[in-house]
Order: sequence, then C-alpha cells, then structure tokens
Amino acid sequence: MTQVITRYFASADRARMAKKDLVFINDVSPRIIDLYEDADTAAAHLLKDGVDPATIAAYKDELASGGAVVLVRAGFRPLGVAQTAREVLGALGPVDMGDLVEEVRIKDPAKPPSVYTDHRLVMTRMREPGQTSYYMANWPIPLISRRKPYTGSLLQDQHGRMSSGRSQCASNPIPGRSSKTISAWPTGPSA
Repeated sequence: MTQVITRYFASADRARMAKKDLVFINDVSPRIIDLYEDADTAAAHLLKDGVDPATIAAYKDELASGGAVVLVRAGFRPLGVAQTAREVLGALGPVDMGDLVEEVRIKDPAKPPSVYTDHRLVMTRMREPGQTSYYMANWPIPLISRRKPYTGSLLQDQHGRMSSGRSQCASNPIPGRSSKTISAWPTGPSA
C-alpha cells in the first residue's frame, strides 16, 4: 500500500523548500515527490494519484490565488518515509485545510515477482563491445580452462584439455606422450 500525502502551501517558495528538504536533507527519492503550482495541471494529476475529489476541488480554488501543492507517494521503501514527509511538510507551515482528507492509501499496481526490480543488471555485468569470450553467469570466470596439462606429472592425464573440444583419455592419448599409465605404487614382488 502507498500512502499519498498532500499539503498546500500559500507560498510556492515554501513548497519548493519542502521538496528540497525532503530530497537533499532526508534522502527521499525525488521520483516520489511532485510539486504543482498550476490549478488545472494539479487537478488532473491529483485525481490520477487517487486524492479525494473534495480535496482536489479545495486545492484548485486555493491554487487559483497562488501557492503550490506538494504530493508525496510514500510506499514501504525507505521505511518511515511517510512519517518523515509528515514531519518535514508540517514543520514548514502548510495551510490548514480543515476536515479535508489530505492523506489517502492506494493499492500498489501489481508487479511480476522479481528479486530486485530497481536495477536491471543485478547479478550481471555489462559486456564490452567486441568481446568474444563468454563467462559463466556473467561473472568474470572463464567457462573453459586454457591451461596446458603438466607433462612432468607422475600419473597419466585421464582428462585432456577441455578447450580443445576432443576427448583425450586412455583410449585417445595426448600426442607426444606415452599411452601407458605409470603407477605410483609398486606392482611387482618386493625385493
């Protein structure tokens, strides 16, 4: 649920100061704050945001004589933004509108389930143009090892280089190496 908080200020400068205070001092996102100084524009946008029609009519009458309306859409993120908006807007002297409903709760639009919708590149990274190597899950881990097998090992390689694309096991030995397996344990009678 989103709490839509509106306040009318007799001075547009006070309304702008309230918006700046919310954004720059209290770290409220500017995307959830609107400032309306024109009566016709304000009426259309306030109606779209779910503000009470009687409150819209009163704001329209007040805006005809000057001033501004500040609207804050306080959702659940960040926590306490509704209380912060009430305190900041109240401290800067809004006009008392009597019994009009200046705060309404509206239902949030349905969104598809997601881990983190605020950032489109979560758990990924941008690919550089012209890059030809592919990474596992877009992490900087190469998919296939480019290491060459160690030729001085005591045991025969049972697995060849994955990057060569061909199977290299006991039936298909590595070129240039003996195909017999060297055992680390003695196999004959002990002397």
